[in-house]
Amino acid sequence: MNENKWDVIIPYHFTARDYQVPFLSAVEKSILGLSPIRYFYQIWHRRSGKDKVNIADVVPRRLFQDPCLVKYVYPTLVMGRDNLWNGIGGDGFRFMDHIPKAIRVPTPYPARVGGRMVLEVKNKKDLLTPSLFQIAGTDNPDSLRGGNPKIYVISEWAEHDPYVFDVIEPIIKENDGIVILNTTPRGDNHARASYEFGKNNPFWFVQKLSYQDTKVFSEDQYKRILEDTVKRFEADGRSAEEAISYCEQEYLCSFDSPVIGSYYGASMMKAEKEGRVLNIPIEHSLSVDTYWDLGMDDSMTIWFIQTAGMEIRFIDYYENSGEGLAHYAKILQDKGYIYGRHYAPFDIAVRELGTGKSRWEIAKGLGIKFETAPKLEIDDGINAGRSIFNQCWFDKDKCNRGIQALKNYKKDWDEKNKVFRGTPQHNWASHGADAFRTFAVCYRRVTATFQTQGVGGVKPYYPGMPG
Repeated sequence: MNENKWDVIIPYHFTARDYQVPFLSAVEKSILGLSPIRYFYQIWHRRSGKDKVNIADVVPRRLFQDPCLVKYVYPTLVMGRDNLWNGIGGDGFRFMDHIPKAIRVPTPYPARVGGRMVLEVKNKKDLLTPSLFQIAGTDNPDSLRGGNPKIYVISEWAEHDPYVFDVIEPIIKENDGIVILNTTPRGDNHARASYEFGKNNPFWFVQKLSYQDTKVFSEDQYKRILEDTVKRFEADGRSAEEAISYCEQEYLCSFDSPVIGSYYGASMMKAEKEGRVLNIPIEHSLSVDTYWDLGMDDSMTIWFIQTAGMEIRFIDYYENSGEGLAHYAKILQDKGYIYGRHYAPFDIAVRELGTGKSRWEIAKGLGIKFETAPKLEIDDGINAGRSIFNQCWFDKDKCNRGIQALKNYKKDWDEKNKVFRGTPQHNWASHGADAFRTFAVCYRRVTATFQTQGVGGVKPYYPGMPG
């Protein structure tokens, strides 16, 4: 998109590839008010230039149009710093230099805001009111609420908390702005849901491109990439099947494989294929047990479960943050279930220095008497969850966010050494998965105890059963 009158003012170091032109044309029409499209979704394969095309073309053009704020958003602020703010392309050109010094204000804006990743940029409409460019992270999704951006660019959408869209959509509608999502698939998660929603929507531009569409890689090159990936995965102790799934996601843009490194992705896919993810009617003759993950400053999560024989029915899910236990006690009351037992992680009994009381004591005062989960290693809890997953049924609507959390709960990735670490990645999916782990270790403990005693004629107890 170099044949433009702005090129006299903005010296571009970018030439669009043929397959990128439809996206750039659609965005430019929207910015100029010539199109109703407000949501742009790039599902482009690895090394296709998803971020490059945005920072090199879309962002500087929009900043120069009129006074506005553009936020470029990564799953974490650290990723934004490393990938974009300090990033350098294969040609040695710094990514941030695509916002050329010719349109930046002389005094660097970051010097006045404590070094935040913000630039102040001139625009052709109002020389006294500069535009702003900011790199942000969704470590805390609610931090995106400020500033009224005209454009959000959400990089690697599949890695973000899906709640991000709930935060930014009202802002975009009020400001008549646009959202650009880009990603390669990461299994059957919210990124796929966005694709299915947007591909036939008149207000969305959706472009899904594999290496076969772009011709960035030849068939022979892809074959070598696949062979090398299989060897690398097997050398790391992973399977050839995982390597194939990885390449299908990264280069063929397939949503059908589970998230690579996911602890529960394959189990959840199996549950869906077996029809165990559906609308589950409430059985009023059964009590409801709850299983919690109790955060301090971040999210608290609750799974609501009924058990009928060997069926473990996840009938509801709730998650929130920044609220005290009184809020969650009211949620339990408002849902109107007949409750059996409430289970929490072992550290609920730890006394807080500020109050001298434990959260167990505070909850008891609110009418919630918690039983505590055993203290196990994280791997033991995850294995307990895997071992019981075949008995689990999920309400597809009430538990949707919890289901997405289980699909996206995965091993942490060591970018430097290109291997998975032995610990889970701590992100938005951790909270629902940690509450699921509370369920798994409590269920295993109770059933093991009563199944052993049942040898003498005592009926085994399952959480949720009357009595």
